[in-house]
Amino acid sequence: MNSPQPLALDLIVYDLDGTLVDAFDDIARGINAVFSRHQLPQLPMAQVRGHVGDGARMLVRRCLADVGALDRFDDIYRGYREYYGRNPAGSARLYPGVLETLEAVRARGIRQAVLTNKPAEVVAGVCDRLGIAARVDGLWGELEGVPRKPAPESLLRVIRHFGFPPDRCAMVGDALPDHRVARAAGVRMIAVAWGLLSRRQALALRPDRVIDRMPELLDLLA
Repeated sequence: MNSPQPLALDLIVYDLDGTLVDAFDDIARGINAVFSRHQLPQLPMAQVRGHVGDGARMLVRRCLADVGALDRFDDIYRGYREYYGRNPAGSARLYPGVLETLEAVRARGIRQAVLTNKPAEVVAGVCDRLGIAARVDGLWGELEGVPRKPAPESLLRVIRHFGFPPDRCAMVGDALPDHRVARAAGVRMIAVAWGLLSRRQALALRPDRVIDRMPELLDLLA
């Protein structure tokens, strides 16, 4: 852990929410807007945040379980997807240093992609508005019938697209699915300490590196 040796990488794959973008307020706002429309109780942001990380379908299911309304899943899930389709970025904001770091990594000739469990139709809108799309080489979101993180195929299909061996690739992320998919796919794991997991929680999962600020990523690269 935390070896001083630099990482020789051809591809860096980033998670989105909690890694590049702080969208937790938006996510909670979307859940509560749909719940309100269906006369369901509102949930505190911290409670919704605790359900983030495994995709929209699981997020909605967990939130509905909190209010004892799992039988309303189909309507609420459809409403949530529609809400996000109309408000893909909302008040989401970049974490400090994200765009500058993406530009610096690109200048070193390293390819970059985003892999998120966020619905695919939302990912482009968020990344376009926040300037991420113009600085990476591909965007991958959740699609029906396609494995999502932490299934290794979710990351391996991205790696195959670029044609690099897994040991020349890294996953950068904040949550447990990111750690699990990196391990399952055989890539390096670079944990960030500002999202769903604290630095101590991230270290307990034994990633290859942990960073506390986005620009620190540059110090890890060969």
